[in-house]
Amino acid sequence: MISYLKTNYKIPKWLSFSFIGYLLLVLIFKLVNTYVDDQLAKKSDASLYQSCYKIWATRGLVTVGDRSLTSSGNSIKTIQLAFKHGTKGSEIDLFYDVKMDRFILSHNFPYRLKDGKLLSLQELISNIGNDYYLWLDLKKLGRLSKPQAQAAAARLLKITEGQSIRNKIYIEGEDPINLAAFRDAQFHTIFDTQPLKGSYWLSDFVMTLYKMIFYFNDFSVMAMNSGAIDDPIFDQDAEIILSNVPLFLYHIPDNIALLQKYSDMKNVKVMLNTDHSADRFQLNSCQNLSHD
Repeated sequence: MISYLKTNYKIPKWLSFSFIGYLLLVLIFKLVNTYVDDQLAKKSDASLYQSCYKIWATRGLVTVGDRSLTSSGNSIKTIQLAFKHGTKGSEIDLFYDVKMDRFILSHNFPYRLKDGKLLSLQELISNIGNDYYLWLDLKKLGRLSKPQAQAAAARLLKITEGQSIRNKIYIEGEDPINLAAFRDAQFHTIFDTQPLKGSYWLSDFVMTLYKMIFYFNDFSVMAMNSGAIDDPIFDQDAEIILSNVPLFLYHIPDNIALLQKYSDMKNVKVMLNTDHSADRFQLNSCQNLSHD
């Protein structure tokens, strides 16, 4: 029987070609990954946020006595309160309304009113001034057409014209095509990603793929959910894969040791706490240096 198999069994050509094709794809993927890592290592991040104080507010600082996040967050009151408590910047949820040609602050649609009215980004900027950084989480960016995304970028250019805050704004979006409209308008861009938990077997592959998309689209920083303490997304493997990628991390558990660990990482630029009422803004990644 064995001699029969040796002399008569032949591996199907399609299987041979499939195996060779698989090996070629793996080789190409590894070569591209090596190239991307090399280029990212050479790329300067001097134009990005560099403060020792990396924890920003999420929708402003929502106090313990007001836990209705969707109604009280993203308001002038909560954002000003966060700045008063010492944060350098704040994440804000907003939509670009095509019909109104305005950016409306809201986490949900239909829009949440602030003090009985819609709050626009232009009004917020006029109230907070130019001294702080803004992480603009632009909701449903992928649902805009390319011309609409370009119109949104043009609108943001208009409302920030002549103001130094223009260089302190970071635009977040999951859609790399529409996010490119803001990149082309010379804004800092945040490529938001949804990688798998580290416990999933494909997590490293997906993380590497996101890194390639980030690099080839020339975005400013990459954002991701840090995951839970006991089942992280940003685990040790992810730290290695993304070691040359400037990162904005969000949904970080309110754990001082974990916050300090991420804060001490050079490529982690900004962090958002899961507890919107937690004031951790004084956590310093440059403890042996003078305050900036």
